[in-house]
Amino acid sequence: MIFRLIEAANMNLEEQISLIIGLRNNLDYTKVFYERVRQLYKRVELVFVSYGSTDDTHLWLDELEDSNVKYYYSEESKSLSHTYNKGVELASSKLVSYLHNDIIIGERFIEELVNTWEKNAVLLYSLVEPSIFADDELPWKTIQDFGTDLENFDYAGFDEYVINALNQDLKPRVVDGHSFFLCVERSWLLEMGGLDTLFYPMFCEDSDLMMRFYLQGTKFIHVPKAIVYHFVSKTSRYSEEFEKKSKEIDDLGLRNYYRKWRSHPKADFRKSYDLVAVLKNASPEGLFNIEPFFAKTYIEQESDKKEYIKKYQHTTKIDLNN
Repeated sequence: MIFRLIEAANMNLEEQISLIIGLRNNLDYTKVFYERVRQLYKRVELVFVSYGSTDDTHLWLDELEDSNVKYYYSEESKSLSHTYNKGVELASSKLVSYLHNDIIIGERFIEELVNTWEKNAVLLYSLVEPSIFADDELPWKTIQDFGTDLENFDYAGFDEYVINALNQDLKPRVVDGHSFFLCVERSWLLEMGGLDTLFYPMFCEDSDLMMRFYLQGTKFIHVPKAIVYHFVSKTSRYSEEFEKKSKEIDDLGLRNYYRKWRSHPKADFRKSYDLVAVLKNASPEGLFNIEPFFAKTYIEQESDKKEYIKKYQHTTKIDLNN
């Protein structure tokens, strides 16, 4: 009888959250992600969205017999923002959590998120990663190498790490900073419009979302016992498709973030200043170096403006004429 009550309580927790997973090829990681989740949670809703996968991802989704999976795919390539916005649209639970498919979730991941959640708060779960971005110090990230890919992943070592953490007196705490790896109320994300598709194909959309949360006075809570292992950028920065142009995409995302907020994503202040530049002897090359940092830029020659817009308008949804 007690076992049945515990099982019913866990089922109720699972029904309160949907896991949103964007896919872009790398089917091996998707399969392992799915199998791991189903080992721990039979009923939690998984929402897979794939735009432009060219391997067997879409076939795998069609053949997946799981009533607690929702999915959408298209041959068209779209941004990471489009991908996760579609996932949130499809989800049916009160809470949603963003995940990648190059993640292995730990025991009690869902219980810790659902039990910690409070109204008007954004939860940030804990990442354990190999030392790829070791200099990027964040309160919810731990550098510990349990493997750099599926072939050398230490399942037993990671599981032991999670159990040790669960047995410690680790309390959720309010933190400062930003992370893509969040859990939040679905209706709130929909009301905010989700991730901004300005950031194409990816990068800085998470910083932009965090800025919009900050401006609403949001409380950010790190949930230390909701733990995942993240192989890091297997389907984005270090994927076969994006690895050679990752720096270019990074730079474009940052330029568009400056165009929108006129500050760096990691700046201590979170405001947008309407600065104006007045230039003499402007050139398209000179304008390139300052344009994103100003709300308005006045120049003498109309021809220089037209030349600049012709060259760079395709890099942004923001109307450079304005």
